[in-house]
Amino acid sequence: MAADNAAKRQATTTNADRAEARREALVKAFREYADDVTAAAQQKYMKSTMRFYGLSTPLRATLTKPIFQAMPPLDHNDWLTTALHL
Repeated sequence: MAADNAAKRQATTTNADRAEARREALVKAFREYADDVTAAAQQKYMKSTMRFYGLSTPLRATLTKPIFQAMPPLDHNDWLTTALHL
């Protein structure tokens, strides 16, 4: 029982570490290409306080594709953990 709990904790830590690595890579790429004027317009349109980077969908896809290709495939828990870290 204790070994099962330890394995679950290890898997959670691994998911969180992978999620954090993805988050850092995405934020770095997004900040490099951020457009503050477009971001402000996007934020106003969405009526949100969330951070926007002002990226177009094609640019965002171009930036994210190599990041996700360079890392191991995501399982459900990795996707969820990554989303929560963003």
